[in-house]
Amino acid sequence: MLSREENDQRLAKIWADVQIYAPTDAMAQDVFYEYWKKLGMILCPDCSSDNIRRVDGERECECLDCGMTSWFTSGTLLSRVKLFKSYLAASLLFEAGLTISGPQFSKLTGTPQTSAYTILRKFRMAISNQMSSDAEQFSGQLVRLLIAKRTLETPANSHPFVEQELIDEALQNDLANNIEPAGASDDENFVDGINGDDQDENLSEYEKVKKVVLSLLSDVGLTADTISLRTGFAIGKVTGSLSELELFGEARVEPGGKYFKGAPAKQSQSQIPLTETIIIALTNFYEFVIEYFHRVGRKGLQTYVAALWCTLDRERWGRGSVMHLCGTHPPVTYREILNYVSPPLLNIIVG
Repeated sequence: MLSREENDQRLAKIWADVQIYAPTDAMAQDVFYEYWKKLGMILCPDCSSDNIRRVDGERECECLDCGMTSWFTSGTLLSRVKLFKSYLAASLLFEAGLTISGPQFSKLTGTPQTSAYTILRKFRMAISNQMSSDAEQFSGQLVRLLIAKRTLETPANSHPFVEQELIDEALQNDLANNIEPAGASDDENFVDGINGDDQDENLSEYEKVKKVVLSLLSDVGLTADTISLRTGFAIGKVTGSLSELELFGEARVEPGGKYFKGAPAKQSQSQIPLTETIIIALTNFYEFVIEYFHRVGRKGLQTYVAALWCTLDRERWGRGSVMHLCGTHPPVTYREILNYVSPPLLNIIVG
């Protein structure tokens, strides 16, 4: 993953290129058309002919075989959009593995903030939909420190994390009624708790961090930031360790975000199996969100996991991939964006 400074420099460079090669929305629209046409994606919706006539800068196309007219963006992610230049910029940014927040995208491109948010969320939702059905899954409990923004799902007068607590309660009720939650498995490969007899040289880097974090916890509360400063560990690694320690009862958090040492609890069979690869992926996710978004809401959490996947998987999301997705993914309406809620168990690509 790029450093924040390098990421921002490349954002500026790509936007400068867009302004040179597609300075208007009409010209940016032409870029999408020509790219899709090159891939054989521009077809008549009635007879499937590729014998299409179109005037530059126009959406409307005419089939020269059957005479039907239609918009070439119909049924795609770009259906009914107007800000083609902003959509082109967003496509290129995602393809380059870069990360940008709504306010930053608005400032960079001059796009109104509401439109900037809509464009980025639309892309993240579309990318999330490309995750395979066998993706690893995890509970939002493991990233609870990231959930700090209120959404439409947050109960009145409650902390944003209450959304996750309600989901956990529903999952527990399902388990009590012998209903297996989506993504649950019989895998018994749980991550072991801290064992005082372990030798450091036999521990993974993550386990070493977790062991040090646990050793600092006592009856005197410490915040994640304080632990990060004392140990020199990145805040993402610290918060990841604290979340797992809390999940297994070895740490507890109290109002004010201070962590204390808690009594170890027996592992519950209702917990989602964790492997070291998932934990490493979650640690990367912590660092990613804190670096670029600070904190997020539970409602859209899955879309940020998808954004990290796009950033890291350069083979899957390389050049041309997102522009191609724009032409193959069905429309995502503003109502769908508002009503979107991340699944109870979140998907993440590891490896």
